[in-house]
Amino acid sequence: MSTEKWLKCKVSPGMFPNEYAVQSETFNGTGFCLFVGVGSVEVSQAPDSGRDVDGKLRVGVLSQEEDLVLVKLPAAALENGKFVTVKEKQLVGS
Repeated sequence: MSTEKWLKCKVSPGMFPNEYAVQSETFNGTGFCLFVGVGSVEVSQAPDSGRDVDGKLRVGVLSQEEDLVLVKLPAAALENGKFVTVKEKQLVGS
């Protein structure tokens, strides 16, 4: 069973009113993006068109080796599916 954490990310408006476009990066700096429901993201203020805001994406932690963490995203990333490896310092909370 996975533990929930929050992955630091940039958030912009999605294609529909009930979703956000989310951008983050893997452990080696490769960027990825996905569209998720607004309930999967925490933002301090709603993003405006053309302007990203800092946010956190709810993810499931599947395994960890040293500072590398395999997480399950709430939706498939356009570049690499539902599973990505990130650095532990990119995660916050529980």
